[in-house]
Amino acid sequence: MQPFSKLKVRDIMTVKVRVASPSDRLDDVHHLMKLGGFRHVPVVDGGRLVGVLSDHDVYLGWPGGSETAIGQLMTKTPRCIGPDASARDAAGILLRHKIGCLPVVDEERGVIGIVTESDFVALAHRALLIHEAIADERAVGEALPPA
Repeated sequence: MQPFSKLKVRDIMTVKVRVASPSDRLDDVHHLMKLGGFRHVPVVDGGRLVGVLSDHDVYLGWPGGSETAIGQLMTKTPRCIGPDASARDAAGILLRHKIGCLPVVDEERGVIGIVTESDFVALAHRALLIHEAIADERAVGEALPPA
């Protein structure tokens, strides 16, 4: 495993991303989100990213009717990132803008992945496990009698 400081977005992003179209109905996309267990759906038109629908958008849009097109509810022109950007930069964008995801796009704004808050929580968990393992190894080494 490479050092955390060298991690790129491609190293932590989810690559199996379900996308939606701006004309998709709110109830259909909400059902997709519930079944898939995810909170963000990139919205594409003509193969290019045009928006993101979050679970919060679904909540706010529900009173307008389940047949509402998600293009009316999505965040238009969302922040996105490329796969070769540093994971540190992606985390900074999420924190600075208080958003839950960054679609990962290619040069043509085609969606190739997504990086979310959950990806960074998983990364933090791995880092803590590694830190504990190193600390435990040092403690064992210090407890051994000199050779």
